[in-house]
Amino acid sequence: MDQVFLEQLQELIKVPLVLYSAELVEMTYRREGGGMVLRILVDKRGGITLHECARLNAEIGRTLEGANVIQEAYTVEVSSPGLDRPLRSHRDFERAIGELVMLRLVAPYDGRSEVTGEVAGVEEGAVVLRMADGTRLTVPLDDVSSGQRQVRFR
Repeated sequence: MDQVFLEQLQELIKVPLVLYSAELVEMTYRREGGGMVLRILVDKRGGITLHECARLNAEIGRTLEGANVIQEAYTVEVSSPGLDRPLRSHRDFERAIGELVMLRLVAPYDGRSEVTGEVAGVEEGAVVLRMADGTRLTVPLDDVSSGQRQVRFR
């Protein structure tokens, strides 16, 4: 799909995203089955609910219909990246502040190749974890091979 067209769509959906304090994570527009599908992954700090995705889906659909930029029949699908989406970027970790995450490390740190803690913050090039014992651990993003949200049971 033409990059300019995708950028035009991104510009159009900015207003609905701002209304719901959501951030675009990824967007694709491609033929699936017999029709075109505009798939939009959104997230926000603390996560986005199914209800919010449904409301965003309707709002984005109205916005695109009003702009009349897509000339063929299409479907809009707004969803969350989900718990299983890897955390990679500075922005991914910013959205995960307050959440429990598990980091796989490039090289062992203090004898461990994985560390689990709550994201307390993100500094330039590093994620700060609050560990179970209350201590803080600053891990450079370059030392993280992958990050994953964890389900917290209480």
